[in-house]
Amino acid sequence: MSATAQPTTFDVPISELNRIFADGDAKLPEALKQQYPVRPWAEIEREFPNEWVAVIVTRMQGTNPIADARLFAHSPKRREFMRLVDELRQRYGRLHWTETFTGREMPLSTFSDA
Repeated sequence: MSATAQPTTFDVPISELNRIFADGDAKLPEALKQQYPVRPWAEIEREFPNEWVAVIVTRMQGTNPIADARLFAHSPKRREFMRLVDELRQRYGRLHWTETFTGREMPLSTFSDA
């Protein structure tokens, strides 16, 4: 790896991952892009603290795994979140989104919520 390339946890330069994300994003239907606009990750974290989120990553930067993303679903309760994700799968088929938690520490109760 060159001295200027930034490694990721996957040992792939961020520039290459961003190219892959851009290619995938370009293939999304325009209606989907309008319904789910690209947002800064910091904004998503601020608006939905300590919640599960389903996002399509559009850009990475530096050591932060996500810089920008399209937010498709969110919920503080894991069970509700999984219901929303199932609805997304039924509606859109197999989109390549990431499911993650916006808080620093995932509460143990998140797995047993109603």
